[in-house]
Amino acid sequence: MKKWIISIVLIMACISLQAQNIGIGSWRTHFSYHNARLITTSPTKVYCAVENGLFSFDLSEKSTNKITKISGLSGAGVSALQYNQESNVLAIGYESGLIDLVFENDIVSIRDIYSLREEFDKTIFDLDIYDGMVYAASNIGVIVISLEEQGIVDNFRSIGANAADISVFELLISNQSLYAITGDGIQVGSLSDNLLDFNNWTPLDLDPTMEYQHLSAAENQVFVSVDKLNLAQIAGDTLQSIAFLDEPIKKLKTLNDKLGILLGSELLSFDPASNVGDLVSVKVLGNAQDLNDFAKDGSWLADGSLGLLDVNETPVVPNGPLSDNITNIKWVGGKVYAFFGPEPETFAGDYDSLGYSSFTNGSWDYTQIDGFYNIVDAELYREKLYFASMGQGLYNATDDMLLDETNSGLSRDIGNSGILISALESNGFLWATSYNNEKPLLLLDSEDTWFSYDHSLIGTTTPTDLDISPGETAWVTKEQGGITLFNTEETTVRFLSETDGLPSNLIHDVELDVNDEAWVATSAGIVNFSEATFISNDIPSGELVYDEATVYNELPVAAVSSDGGGRVWVAGENDLAVYSNNGLDRYFLFNETNSPLPSNVILDMTYNPDNGEVFILTDRGLISYRSNSSAPNPSHQNVSIFPNPVRPGYSGQIGIKGVVANADIKITDVNGKLIRQIEAYGGSGSWNLRDYNNARVRSGVYLVFSSNSDGSETYVGKIAVVN
Repeated sequence: MKKWIISIVLIMACISLQAQNIGIGSWRTHFSYHNARLITTSPTKVYCAVENGLFSFDLSEKSTNKITKISGLSGAGVSALQYNQESNVLAIGYESGLIDLVFENDIVSIRDIYSLREEFDKTIFDLDIYDGMVYAASNIGVIVISLEEQGIVDNFRSIGANAADISVFELLISNQSLYAITGDGIQVGSLSDNLLDFNNWTPLDLDPTMEYQHLSAAENQVFVSVDKLNLAQIAGDTLQSIAFLDEPIKKLKTLNDKLGILLGSELLSFDPASNVGDLVSVKVLGNAQDLNDFAKDGSWLADGSLGLLDVNETPVVPNGPLSDNITNIKWVGGKVYAFFGPEPETFAGDYDSLGYSSFTNGSWDYTQIDGFYNIVDAELYREKLYFASMGQGLYNATDDMLLDETNSGLSRDIGNSGILISALESNGFLWATSYNNEKPLLLLDSEDTWFSYDHSLIGTTTPTDLDISPGETAWVTKEQGGITLFNTEETTVRFLSETDGLPSNLIHDVELDVNDEAWVATSAGIVNFSEATFISNDIPSGELVYDEATVYNELPVAAVSSDGGGRVWVAGENDLAVYSNNGLDRYFLFNETNSPLPSNVILDMTYNPDNGEVFILTDRGLISYRSNSSAPNPSHQNVSIFPNPVRPGYSGQIGIKGVVANADIKITDVNGKLIRQIEAYGGSGSWNLRDYNNARVRSGVYLVFSSNSDGSETYVGKIAVVN
């Protein structure tokens, strides 16, 4: 079986966020940049918005730069994008209602629509900039923002018939008139009139059954696409058809002083001075099938699969995973894997041609395995890497071998449509769950012998997820609800449901932490079991209690993870919180308002025990946060202190990595005066360069003393601080 490895790094700036390790307490995004949606250009840069991200391409340096909340933006999910050379401003509209004005040295956030308490679609559908004003199309009409005042100055909202409130979806300013595609057709008003008065708007007397999508102007004439296929000119209050296309019009825009018409794989132009129907093909793209936008000079195009394309159809794609539509993320053997295969519950027998993306050393790579599709999981067992497929069984990547019903203990599903491996885990054995199967649980031992366990024992034919404790107890999540606990060594089984302490039988996630405890996230809260290996019926469940209150009581918890210090990371409806194992402390509370999280909707998490980085999958893409933790060590091993020395201007955390598990770390000056005492989480700790009075320490040399609880394991190091 042949394996193809495709690098998706085509042009990438050497920026610090792409380094192998980021600083403790730092974030980095992992968005896909293939689904290009919008393009706008300045004299020096091309700006391209993708499904969940935004980046720029420097025309002189030939480099890309990711523009995210980390670099100062207000949101994610760009829905409108416009650069204006006269004002030297980049205006960005978001699906959340946020609007950012990016000036040369400043970013101004307009949050008024986003902050409205009413529940409605707040998407900024379109932006236009004219004479120092930004005009934004929205479901509450046209929002007018003054660049000088950097705030909203008008809202043309009640401009429908009899002053009815109206939605506006696209804007065009031409000949000092404002054209708007609204929910009631096309309206036009003169910018010299008071457009707050609906009487100053003229609704075009057009067929109300028609659908209008895009507006543009060329040679002082205004054009619109009608019912997706008809290109028409607006003449007074009537439409004059120019041409009917064979495929839908994706975009209209001025193209070198003519009218540009974008189709799925072709860019056309129309000269208003020519005859009706005289469309000229500017470029037919051989590979592109999903064009969304183009630059006004025709030199750049946005494709929904290939990314930003230059005039030669060469993709310009910053480093990232293949897609934001990730169904599973997992840390395995020093890499974070992103999978795009189908969920077992929704698998319909179709096969994709997608591979997987993997992240290591600060960079993403994309891999395809020839003939092996629907990849959903990976695991390392006895130094061999295995991949799971919904439909095709297992693939041993180390030995380049497909494992199916012909050469292993795997069997086809009940419907005989394929081998549906829903999850993989390893410890002393390689474990697999087989969905819709009479033998839903399997393991491979060190002698390459397969064992399978009948559904009558496991209690389901449709397992959806799997976790294995250090003592080889399998936690099998069941589609019909609840969890089966199965230990092969003792051949013991326990079934968990609401009667056994689960808040709900609908299981969202299970995490087994470094203390051999189990955390179960459900649709009605989270619960802890103090033993994950020993599964006797008298092991009780415990709620997560913080500040004398049960956290997430009867509230859904979407995902749960744990770090090297045993802290639990809990994704609720509106935030991501990090608690101590006993619930006494809450260390972090992240949401999309106070952090770079692109969304509060968290789908999954995975933890890198090597450096403490937590990868967080949201409905708007993948992001990671480097915590002050790592895998626990039995002793001090290759202790590193970073950065060291601390140079002037540094405001981040000092990391201390490689200490004994959960060490006590004391910081003193050279005279032995105690400056700060900190706690390690697993094998790492951090210091914020402040003393007990929360004052930043002075320049000098400081000593680091680390030890375990009984003092049998010690370490002494130095930190040089230069302010």
